[in-house]
Amino acid sequence: MSSALDRWVERINQGEMALLAGVVRRMQAIVADDDASMAKISQTILSDAGLTSKVLKLANSVTYTQPSGSVTTVSRASILLGVETLRSLSLSVRIVDDLLSRSRQQPLLRVLALSLQTAVLSRHLCARDQPRKAEEVFIAGLLMDLGEAAYFSLGDPTTASLLALWQQGVDRDQATMQILGVTFRELGRGLAHSWNLGGITLEVMSPMAETRLARMIGCCHGIAECMQNGGDQERLKLLYGQLAKLMNRPLSAVIESVDDAMEEMPNVIREFGAESLLGQFKESSEADGEEPTAVVLAEDEHQQRLPDPSLQLGILREMSLLDDPRSHINTLVSMALEGLYRGVALDRVLVAVLSADGKVLSARTALGTFDPLWRDAFRFSLRQGELPVFAEVMSQRQARWLGQDAPWDAERLGAGADRILGSGGQGLQALVGPLLVGGRAVGIIYADCQPSRRTLTLEDFNAFRHFLHQLNLPQQQAIAKP
Repeated sequence: MSSALDRWVERINQGEMALLAGVVRRMQAIVADDDASMAKISQTILSDAGLTSKVLKLANSVTYTQPSGSVTTVSRASILLGVETLRSLSLSVRIVDDLLSRSRQQPLLRVLALSLQTAVLSRHLCARDQPRKAEEVFIAGLLMDLGEAAYFSLGDPTTASLLALWQQGVDRDQATMQILGVTFRELGRGLAHSWNLGGITLEVMSPMAETRLARMIGCCHGIAECMQNGGDQERLKLLYGQLAKLMNRPLSAVIESVDDAMEEMPNVIREFGAESLLGQFKESSEADGEEPTAVVLAEDEHQQRLPDPSLQLGILREMSLLDDPRSHINTLVSMALEGLYRGVALDRVLVAVLSADGKVLSARTALGTFDPLWRDAFRFSLRQGELPVFAEVMSQRQARWLGQDAPWDAERLGAGADRILGSGGQGLQALVGPLLVGGRAVGIIYADCQPSRRTLTLEDFNAFRHFLHQLNLPQQQAIAKP
């Protein structure tokens, strides 16, 4: 990479967009890990309440509607939609959210609207004959202008100079090279490499796309540009003709497909929670009677989470509808944790399982607000008498409300209490229940509200028992059979 490109990529990755870059890299690494990808992607999504809400909203949109009905949990969405689709949804939402959170200035809104329109056109048109590539095509279209979007999201002082050159009619790439020392396409490719993106996503950023699919996405990008600028009809006709040839379809059919995709745009924008982009689509926004400058306020991350009984019922219902639930124990566990975290609004929920020799109980999966060190320290030697209440819960197969009358202190908890109480030293209120597999207690489900200090209630305990019952019901039924 050139020195100028190095500097811009480092600034974006190490500074303003470090969080987004990290999320993209983690998602790429998870997809490469076939054995654990579904569970890990679900956990990554569930760690962000805003992302969870938008991903589920998209999963239930017309584009992804499932014959089995609405999707209530990320765990079930991962099964119904698949890893690639879930990754596409979460990455798309995070990218749009992250960039919009940085600036609402016209240059960024324009390029984000262009990116989203390119993505929708590409998926609608290019995935017709290659449905398995639909999500990869969508991401490629969305990230085609990554370099430009990242630059304008920075609010850099050089922006005014660049825009002035463009307004004077200077070629866009020449002006960008003059101001930044690198073109936006080069910057996009540099970022894509650093984020471990490849395949079609990287190819569409290249000067000359080689594969038919990449050339089709390029045509969709050009069509979106012409529509956004409201001119250059000759170029638009040329692009339609190229796309029709690449797709081996009549020109009239391609134009009709583009019109159909454009009709989807207002709904897609709302599903992404990006209503501030509606003003970039004059025809759509005016037809819908929408205010073109609508702004979506970010969710207050510090707002107190409250139990949602309707969501609890929805997740319990999804758990009951699983085909042959005994063969989907990991999915059931994920659904139960999601129900306790999102539906019951418990701060942190965790499943811990016994080692093969039954001597050690250690955390396997966790959701919520917690220090990773706390989760990693959730490891107790039952043979040495650490946290004896956990062994009691498994042997008695009954849920317990620890600290119901008064929080349990270190002495009441016994050896190993420091690992569960943390450095604060305050007493513990927690809910604990057994995890059954094949009729045998193999671990526990643990939940508390220690981070927020919210006092647990009888309603919390009853909801905890409902989820525990639904989780262990198939195992209990298996025992009851002759």
